Amino acid sequence: MLVAVAAIWEGGKALFAIPRYKLPHLYEILADFFRQGAGGERWFTIMAQNAGVTALESGTAPAGAPAGSGSGRGGQRLPSGSWTPT
Repeated sequence: MLVAVAAIWEGGKALFAIPRYKLPHLYEILADFFRQGAGGERWFTIMAQNAGVTALESGTAPAGAPAGSGSGRGGQRLPSGSWTPT
């Protein structure tokens, strides 16, 4: 699957002559993950930490979804687009 995506990516880039600043080569993208960020950490470390925080915060979504959807059921949409209590 990854090989197919890479072939489509690079093939499309060559076929349509897309410049590097719009669609970089895959090896350029991968190389950027090993560059140092402003604080001296590698980008893959920074991205992994950000992904971890996102995963932890998204764990609260299942609890909030029923409350949010339940509060939206207390009204009825009028043809004008406004809401009225039922």
